Amino acid sequence: MSSQLNEQKLSEIWLEDATSDLYTAKSIMQNIGIWYASFFYARLAAEKALKSLCYHFQPTDTSTIIEHNLQKIYNSRIAQFQTLEHLRHHMVKFNDDHTLCRYINNATKKTPRDRYDESLAQGACSAAGSVIDVIAKIVRPSGEMGEVLYISTKATTPEATS
Repeated sequence: MSSQLNEQKLSEIWLEDATSDLYTAKSIMQNIGIWYASFFYARLAAEKALKSLCYHFQPTDTSTIIEHNLQKIYNSRIAQFQTLEHLRHHMVKFNDDHTLCRYINNATKKTPRDRYDESLAQGACSAAGSVIDVIAKIVRPSGEMGEVLYISTKATTPEATS
């Protein structure tokens, strides 16, 4: 089994995780009503979907994993693909929210629960869902999940070591 196959599957793993995070965001929104938590998971889903696409295009470049700003990920790795321009407006929904949905703002003393409402949570879930849908068509054009082989790009399989 080649490491290239493992690296190709890395994009699918990120996409599966993005889908799971979106499910969590929607579940929190519908069943619990903790808007900031729903927003946080929707934002995380969009981030992981973008990283999935980055790994799909450049499977051995792991530099994207440390970036959390969606606009930066988009601008540095995805904007070059003109056919994906429509993803840009979804990133705007998440600008500046990487830390706001986690921490108390020292200037205003607002907690995350005071900043977010149902409308923001719904908008975030909708935007993340759109991002995932577009990226899934690229990463998995057949719509099949396939077998996830390994997460690490440094991994070796039993077949490779024998």
